[in-house]
Amino acid sequence: MNLYLDGSMLILLASSKDKKKELCHRIEEALSNGDEILTSVLSVEECIDYFFQQGVDPYPFLESIRELVSAVLSLDDSEITLALTQKKMRNIEFRQILHETIARENHCRYLQRGNLS
Repeated sequence: MNLYLDGSMLILLASSKDKKKELCHRIEEALSNGDEILTSVLSVEECIDYFFQQGVDPYPFLESIRELVSAVLSLDDSEITLALTQKKMRNIEFRQILHETIARENHCRYLQRGNLS
């Protein structure tokens, strides 16, 4: 299954490949309801590394990255499924993103937020 986002690209963090189908389903459902999914990772460094891997300069987004990571750490579960949306990263195959990311999947948080750019 390929999942393409129109406008913003979702980066999903999943604990393992066997969670992929369940997560894809939950995300498709959220998107069909018009929700924008924002996620964060376990650390600012992981976010920055991911941006570099995608060939995107992360420095204009540092403040937003820090806010997302901080929001995650303030929740009850410290490891939460998050999302970073970034306009330049649209049309990337979803499965490829899942394959490249790491983190434990406990909850989905759906937050409305403008573009990070």
